[in-house]
Amino acid sequence: MTFVLLFAGKSRHENRWLSRIWSSFHESPLPHIAIGISALSFLAGTTSAMFAGLNYFKVPRARASLVIDRFDDNVIQANIAGAEKRFHQLRIWLSNTGQSPAQIRRAIINGQVTPALTIEEEDKRISETAQMNWAAPPTTIEIAPGQKAYLSFPVGYPEESWSEFLSKKQLLYVFAELRYSDELSEGRDDVIMRICVRPEPSLNIWSNCSRGQNRTTRP
Repeated sequence: MTFVLLFAGKSRHENRWLSRIWSSFHESPLPHIAIGISALSFLAGTTSAMFAGLNYFKVPRARASLVIDRFDDNVIQANIAGAEKRFHQLRIWLSNTGQSPAQIRRAIINGQVTPALTIEEEDKRISETAQMNWAAPPTTIEIAPGQKAYLSFPVGYPEESWSEFLSKKQLLYVFAELRYSDELSEGRDDVIMRICVRPEPSLNIWSNCSRGQNRTTRP
């Protein structure tokens, strides 16, 4: 209506000139408007591509990976009832084969020199070890990537029991539970590593328990 009123107040020549301008504007947008829209589309596409690139190249959090490296025998002397006695304190060495440091928060090791256990007895020992770990005081052990550290048994085996193990008259069972954190588990529950193995007298070779209870559980 505005353009109609303007046309009505002008001469025939002026109305014809205004009509051409109006028709031209109505049929095709002005060049600078089209350029502006194209520029905005390009900017939006470039921004989306930038964010997509950032997400693509985002570095994932690293994880630690603890594995048994070996066992060794730490012989200690103790005076019992006025007599010097030897005890064998088993140590379990752990290696971190991952890319993140492992912060061990809780760890408990339980062992037994005994005849072969049944699967049910092994499961019972693993459950008892897990319960003991909850009651154990917190630890502050860090194992960097590519590094090793050991955990000692809380008690030593007397010479008589150790001799039974070395002569293969009885088996040595090792039950352990570790709770640790790494970059991947930061801010969440700890990683739980459960161990149930039977070392050979050389302590360089070991086999898993009957059910294969060795496992690492992530939150």
